Amino acid sequence: MWLSVDQAAIIIRELDKAAPACSVDDVALGERLLVEHAPDLTVTELRALAAQVRDRLDEDSILPREQRQRMRRSLTIGTTSDGMTHLEWFLDPESAGYVVTAIDAMVGRQLRRVRFGDPVAPEPEDMDESDETRTLAQIRSDAAVEAFRHLARCADADAATGKSPVAMVVRVDLETLQTGLGTASIDGIRSPISAGTARRMAADADLIPAVLGGASEVLDLGRRQRLFSPAQKLALAERDDGCAWTGCPHPPSYTEAHHIRWWDAHTGPTDLSNGILLCSTHHHRVHDDGWHVQVRDNVPYFTPPPHIDPHQRPRSGGRIRMPSAA
Repeated sequence: MWLSVDQAAIIIRELDKAAPACSVDDVALGERLLVEHAPDLTVTELRALAAQVRDRLDEDSILPREQRQRMRRSLTIGTTSDGMTHLEWFLDPESAGYVVTAIDAMVGRQLRRVRFGDPVAPEPEDMDESDETRTLAQIRSDAAVEAFRHLARCADADAATGKSPVAMVVRVDLETLQTGLGTASIDGIRSPISAGTARRMAADADLIPAVLGGASEVLDLGRRQRLFSPAQKLALAERDDGCAWTGCPHPPSYTEAHHIRWWDAHTGPTDLSNGILLCSTHHHRVHDDGWHVQVRDNVPYFTPPPHIDPHQRPRSGGRIRMPSAA
């Protein structure tokens, strides 16, 4: 196994930051995890993973870092020379959870509408002939604009139903929830939050709890049926962390639940053990190129066909589990 100079430098730098607060064994555990996954990750993806490992090893630094991040929050608005409005927005993880979750939910719906067709005819004002040609960045921009347009039109529309248009998923271990010590995470947000912040958010918003059993296995929440239920998709999201493909950054809202053993061709059941979350691109790649998918010990593995990799080396995907500090 080999690493580039840049990858090695990232691992050393982030583990050095955590070293004063944890044991030598903890640092070695984090190093093994990073080295194991580095060959399948880009430098940017490895940097994000290394920061997560650092935070998990040095959980005592989470709260002061949250306070520093909160103090750095800002939104500046400017105008470019050609008349475009430019926003520069820095958000702490808690605030980013609300904003990113809402935008990702809207983008996910848009991507599915473009890919599969919307059974409900759009309102004339929402029709956009350029939908299928927009970049992902443009779709995100349009989603954010639509969120503010909706807020301006009907700020009190949800008061009648009491329902939230999007659901933020906060993931926390049962022990952390009970003791108030440790960290939690928000789906779609890479930076962790403290247990205290998770508790405070739970008192202020519609949150969906994800309860884990031993060894972080996801509890089976669904029943056998043709399509995966929302509860099953939430459970798959806990395991897969969005698109399960190795290194794919797409959040759960951008994905589709795929039967590993196909429902029709292989009579595959709609069970958690037979499901996996994939974005549209990687869903098509699995089907078109003939990748073999397996889930072993709660970890999805993707084995390429011989014409892509003659050695057919399985590549682990899904959520990368952070080491727990001793």
